Amino acid sequence: MNWEAVTAISTLAATVIILSTAVFAIMQLNEMKRSRRLELFMQLFDDLSSPKARENRQFIYTRLPQNPSQLTPEHFLKIDEVLSGLDRAWILIEQDQVEAQFVFETYGEIFLRLWKVLHPVVLYERERRGEYYRKRSEALVERTQKYFTQKGYAVDYTVYD
Repeated sequence: MNWEAVTAISTLAATVIILSTAVFAIMQLNEMKRSRRLELFMQLFDDLSSPKARENRQFIYTRLPQNPSQLTPEHFLKIDEVLSGLDRAWILIEQDQVEAQFVFETYGEIFLRLWKVLHPVVLYERERRGEYYRKRSEALVERTQKYFTQKGYAVDYTVYD
């Protein structure tokens, strides 16, 4: 028996096994990544679609004073809850944890409506809190506007009265 041939066959078999294991591992990692991204999107969807989130948005659309200096602590609590949701969405998009397209298609109109009401409040609060107040929310809205413009969607929405 030729030991060199046996060694060569054994080496080839080991190489094939290692390569197929590596390919399988890469496929599993990709599937785990897709699954995780879907899970994060569904969590974001649940957060932004929750009854509390919808109630907060309705409050902002209908009961928020137009003059930011007239805002009460109750107003700021609702505003911060809503803007925190926008910040979370931006962080997930920025970190490539969710597909931006899905977020924009699902919530883009809501983001734009909210920003129409909350932008003056954010500017007012930046005077008190500093220039970085809610920059993530602003970045999300700007990216949403860019996406909508590229798709030919409207970017100016009326706010519910």
